[in-house]
Amino acid sequence: PHTWRCENTARGRFMSDSDGGGPAVQQAPTLKMRDEVLKQILASGFNEEHRIAPEALSLTSSLIRAFAAEAAHRAAREAESCGSDEVTPEHLERVLPQLLLDF
Repeated sequence: PHTWRCENTARGRFMSDSDGGGPAVQQAPTLKMRDEVLKQILASGFNEEHRIAPEALSLTSSLIRAFAAEAAHRAAREAESCGSDEVTPEHLERVLPQLLLDF
């Protein structure tokens, strides 16, 4: 399982990948989603006569990135409040209900 380690620095709270060997400190990972994948996901909810405008695709991609970043930050705060220095899926599960209500 993939976990993230919380680290407080002078510039703020960061998360680093904990896959071993002294990882470099980095901000929460940027979600990279290909437009074609997002287009297929959106199209699965519509019938064939609907089209997705490029602006809608761009805005949806931005929203998904914001959602993922907020989820990572809330899970990091939850891990920190539990006294853990690693963010696990359980921390994400604890913050997910409120996150879904907020979005």
